[in-house]
Parts: sequence; C-alpha cells; structure tokens
Amino acid sequence: MVDAVVSKRAVSPLSTYKRFYVTKRDEYTAVTRVISVKIPVMLIERMDELIERGYFQNRADVVREAADRRLLVDYHKLLSPEPRREVGVR
Repeated sequence: MVDAVVSKRAVSPLSTYKRFYVTKRDEYTAVTRVISVKIPVMLIERMDELIERGYFQNRADVVREAADRRLLVDYHKLLSPEPRREVGVR
C-alpha cells in the first residue's frame, strides 16, 4: 500500500532519488523505491504460499523482509562503518 508519492523537488536528504514512496504497514514506515528483479519461479511459488497463509500481504513485503534479514544477518559486518583509527596509532 503506497500512501504518498513524493517528487524530486521535495526538500529532504532523500531528494537525490528521482521518485520514492512512503510505505506504511502497522508500526512499520519506510521510504521505498521501486526496483525490478528477476526471481526464480520456484521462489515465487513459495512466496505466494506464504502470502496465502497470511504471513505477508504481498510479494513486495516478502522480498523486503528477506533482503532486510539477509543484510542484517549475513552482511552486517560488511555494512557497518569501520572503527576510526587515530592518526599515528598502529
């Protein structure tokens, strides 16, 4: 469910995006952007099963949750800023 569409003219740190959306789900609110991805048919069928069982509202929610979990768990250290080193300290 997209609640708002904001143009590039918006005064915001996100104004570099050509187009972004505010997505709201219960207590979850995020600024999102539409992308295109290719997903194997088998995974789409599994996603649809989860939606039918009521775990998710739509495919976008499944993909967003899966990407978020993968980034948080598997790539957390890679995405975290490196600790600052003092100049002259080895």
